[in-house]
Parts: sequence; C-alpha cells; structure tokens
Amino acid sequence: MNASGALTSPSNGYAAVTQYPTFIAIDGAGDVWISDANTATIGEFIGLATPVVTPITPGKLATRP
Repeated sequence: MNASGALTSPSNGYAAVTQYPTFIAIDGAGDVWISDANTATIGEFIGLATPVVTPITPGKLATRP
C-alpha cells in the first residue's frame, strides 16, 4: 500500500512463501521475516508477532501521542 492508500503489487504478482526457511527474524514492530538461501527469496509476515515498539503511522509524524 502506498502513502495515499492505494494497493500496490509487483508486476508479476506475489510468490508463495518458502516452505523451508533458512533464517527467521522478528523485528521490533512485530513483523516476522524469513529467508530461503536455496532460492534467494525473502518473505515477511506483517504483524504476526507482538510489537515491542509502536510502528510509525503515516500522517502522525511529528505529533505528540
């Protein structure tokens, strides 16, 4: 999704997530990243884990909570 809220996607669509992840990482926003060294692909599960920091909300930059 871009800043105006329109959905965006790659020109050839999305690929399936790898079946045999090589590395798994969880970022502070609660997103889970996986990679497959055999196919050189990376996947992301947005919001799968619990966030430890509040993600930045577009349109709310430089405002007090």
